[in-house]
Amino acid sequence: MTAEAPVVMTAAGSDLATAGTKPARPSPGHLVMCGHALTFGAISATISSLTEGKKWGEAFRTESCKAADAITPVGGFVLSQHVFKKD
Repeated sequence: MTAEAPVVMTAAGSDLATAGTKPARPSPGHLVMCGHALTFGAISATISSLTEGKKWGEAFRTESCKAADAITPVGGFVLSQHVFKKD
């Protein structure tokens, strides 16, 4: 037997953005969640390099940034613009 959690969907640009809600501020929690995204990126990069022959480093950057964007947009921004930024 599986239990299903209720899911609440909100549309982008809904009333919440105009109702006076503040944008998310960077906090240590965003960086903690980036650690989980980096772990997921490493696992995904290893699998894709073994099965598809992709370069591990590039797959790691791509998968980690996608995972961080999915978890926390602030963390995704930090990873893509500051940690993995190419000069």
